[in-house]
Amino acid sequence: MRMEYVKASEVHLGIPVDDVEGSIDWYVNVLGCELVWKMGIAQLKLPSGQKIGIFKPEEDESSIWYVGDYKSHPHFSIQFFTTDIKRLRDELIVSGVQVREIERGGGGDDMMMFFDPNGNRFWAIEDLNPNQR
Repeated sequence: MRMEYVKASEVHLGIPVDDVEGSIDWYVNVLGCELVWKMGIAQLKLPSGQKIGIFKPEEDESSIWYVGDYKSHPHFSIQFFTTDIKRLRDELIVSGVQVREIERGGGGDDMMMFFDPNGNRFWAIEDLNPNQR
């Protein structure tokens, strides 16, 4: 019998957090996400329709929610796109978010690193042509 190869249709991005409730508030009020559902973990939707999950990490290495020592050794690169990185940076600072300086990336786009309240590292990248993505 021949097995059929089935391609992936979407990706679910899970972000480890210390405080699910506080993180929901931050992702909704600071990044503009919409809460889709919560049940110990939560799913949020970005204005573009993409979904992210937030969860409290578990110690059991066989758990889907295990991430190891992610604070000392982050092993992911999460990038949010914006059409106005300077305005985004100003709004994040007003919201009390830890942000780094805007720099020119290797692809010529302006970008900056910022952190959620749990210390998760994110990138914001200015995309002046979002309709070409």
